[in-house]
Amino acid sequence: MRKSIIWTAVGLWVVIGLSACGGGGGGDAVPATPVGTPVNLSQIKNFEEAQTQGSTISFNVTGSIGTATNLTGVLSLAVTAPTITSTPTGTQTINVLVQNVTITNPATGASASATTTYYFFQTGFLFKIVHNDGTISTPTSQTLLPGSAKVGDSGADIVVSNSDGSTETSTWRIDPGTNGDAIFVYILTDRDNLNAVTETSEDAYTIKPDGSIAAVSTKFNDLTTGTDGTLSGNRN
Repeated sequence: MRKSIIWTAVGLWVVIGLSACGGGGGGDAVPATPVGTPVNLSQIKNFEEAQTQGSTISFNVTGSIGTATNLTGVLSLAVTAPTITSTPTGTQTINVLVQNVTITNPATGASASATTTYYFFQTGFLFKIVHNDGTISTPTSQTLLPGSAKVGDSGADIVVSNSDGSTETSTWRIDPGTNGDAIFVYILTDRDNLNAVTETSEDAYTIKPDGSIAAVSTKFNDLTTGTDGTLSGNRN
């Protein structure tokens, strides 16, 4: 539930980075969910660990990348059929999560898509990630998410080593939402093979009191190009 959004966004800045006019808006203040409110993480964990075959979720998103504004897109997650494969500890049944992202610039008609496939042991721990560009990520450390937590909580998530020599570290926190909602946030830091930070990003999921995911947002800063971006939208 992480890297595909960001890698796609950065790549698409090159493809659809022509300027288009954009705008902004505001809204009325609404009550923030109090710190300490219990948060049901069951649906987050279901996709985080590819627990239940047939689970799907998708979001329509809008936002900007660099100078390209008014972008539109679709993010989807699907837990597909498990696969039997060879692992360092022998042949095992591995759970599979497929993440698809498509982003379009309506001003130019240009669009691009990316697919990332996540493979998980049935314990919930990550086996590997295969990215759209062929890069493979493998974990060097991981802490499974708890089944439930509270607004204000935070914790370690995962560190992966990528086949191009880079690494990514992910942690999480839970911010207050509004009217009982919570915002589950992944905080990601990417480093190159010299350990220099190349990108920072946050992927946030709005969680309803029953544990369902209602919305997504992502923001990033690519330090190698000076490009930043934001995308957000509601669940379909």
